[in-house]
Amino acid sequence: MTGSALRARVGAVRAVRSRGTARESAYILYAGALLAAVVFAPIGKALVGVLADSSTIVALTSHGAGVGVEAIAGGLVVVSLLVGTMRGPALRPPYETWVLAGADIPRRVTFRNPVGRALAATTLSLVVTAAVIGARLLSAGRSPLPMAVGFVIAAACWGIVVGVAWLVGQRLTPQQSRFAAVSVAVATSVGVAWPVLAPALPWAWVGASYPHGHSAVMVWPIFALLFIASCALATVGRILDGLSGPRLVAQAEQWATLGAYSGVGDMRTALAQLRPHPGVGRSWRAIRARSLAITFLVRDAVGAARTPWRCAMATLSVAGSALAWCVASTAPGQLRLPMDLAAAVVCFSGIGAWSDGLRHAAESRQSRSLYGLGAGRLIRLHLAFPVLAAVASALIGAGVAVAVGAPVGGALTAVSSAVTIVAVRVADSAKGTMPLALLAPISTPLGDFGGAVILLWQSDAVLFVAVTIGSTVAVASDAPLAIAVLAPVIAVAAGVAWWRLRRPR
Repeated sequence: MTGSALRARVGAVRAVRSRGTARESAYILYAGALLAAVVFAPIGKALVGVLADSSTIVALTSHGAGVGVEAIAGGLVVVSLLVGTMRGPALRPPYETWVLAGADIPRRVTFRNPVGRALAATTLSLVVTAAVIGARLLSAGRSPLPMAVGFVIAAACWGIVVGVAWLVGQRLTPQQSRFAAVSVAVATSVGVAWPVLAPALPWAWVGASYPHGHSAVMVWPIFALLFIASCALATVGRILDGLSGPRLVAQAEQWATLGAYSGVGDMRTALAQLRPHPGVGRSWRAIRARSLAITFLVRDAVGAARTPWRCAMATLSVAGSALAWCVASTAPGQLRLPMDLAAAVVCFSGIGAWSDGLRHAAESRQSRSLYGLGAGRLIRLHLAFPVLAAVASALIGAGVAVAVGAPVGGALTAVSSAVTIVAVRVADSAKGTMPLALLAPISTPLGDFGGAVILLWQSDAVLFVAVTIGSTVAVASDAPLAIAVLAPVIAVAAGVAWWRLRRPR
């Protein structure tokens, strides 16, 4: 590329960037400050309360705390590799990406700024988390200062590794990224199950640097992590140069479209941009039985199996939620409610992968002449697969929890909670599109609250699940009581779905 052409491309990018005004920047700062005061301040206060509880110190100083840190460190690498295929750190707006990806400038020059910000974000997140844990152990007299500082250094090094793994996920093809993620997950599981292999695994070095209250600091894991982080940073330029231009542009356009739909409150269409296309089983027969119920069950099962990774992640989400519910039933003090709330939200997200039939039935409620079935009957027919899949996945997670010593009552509660979330999914599927009246601005002395109303309308099902199911599982002392409380929740969800289906569109 000639110098004049290069200057033209760079000038075009700068012209697009210069459109932002000082007023827009001031509004972003104002919105960020308001979000911090309204959202992050209460969350921070709740975390301070959890850390101040004596049961938290018991959990942080337990024998399995270091093993938990090791598992989390490995899990972060797995998540980074998978997320990189959908949204990598080397991301710019579509026009900038198209201009810079088509230039002869090395990617390490044109995309180093967003990658640098991503690495700084991952590193800062882990450093803050490690600093909070180390400060709490230090204030309780359970860890000397050198060990707490060493843990923070190890977290900083691992934050760099996680950021580079995120970039690697963007560089690899989806198949390669999934293979790498599965390999890391298997290696992490093996390291947790057989601690004798831990010194050979990098994420185990993070667990080894965890402040257990020993008088001596384990120096070798910190130096090993420093070496790994340095090597990872040295490869960033080469990884950036290997990024595919068309994939960069496609990813930028995908996330620009997602942002546009999110801006107008259409979260369902926005999240559909991330839904994978069927990659296997296109020749499988989905209609095999004469019975209508069996036909719909097989049809939904085949449809889910055509996106195997999405189905697998849904199974892991529901099974992990059931495991968390069972473990949380014996968790100390203030740790129980946050675990139950998080598990409820994760389970709700996982069951969404099996709810395509429910959404299709709700959207076709005015097409009776085409399908020959009403919307209510379509939903009842499509309900079988998500219920069976949720129960089976919850039984897997609950079975693992019972095998390691969790009470059987917690397993029954977990399965009942999964079924209840399916009922909430039915009500959410029948909600339909957002009314245009909600897009009207709501002016107040504190600013426009129209966005808060849109967010509330979009997240009503998630909030309902978190408040009802998470709180019920956390408060109920035994399985019969929890089931008795969850039964009316199912009835309420069914009533809401019935009302929404009868409401004119």
